[in-house]
Amino acid sequence: MEFLFEVDKDVRAETQEEVQAILNDIAVKLSNELKTEAPVDTGQLRQSITIVERNQGSIVVGVQAKYALALQEGTD
Repeated sequence: MEFLFEVDKDVRAETQEEVQAILNDIAVKLSNELKTEAPVDTGQLRQSITIVERNQGSIVVGVQAKYALALQEGTD
């Protein structure tokens, strides 16, 4: 048995916009939480936390400070 469901282009576009809005909201909340939890010396780490929209349906929250990974994992 097979079912075929075709979504109207307007409905599809509206759904994509809603999904993108939800992703943006999550990214902002995550970014704010990361900034709150980040240790502060110079403030560079907090300032380097960014949100990048790669394409429709894909958002990356990242840290640009070169020392962020070492800080996260610890150093000897």
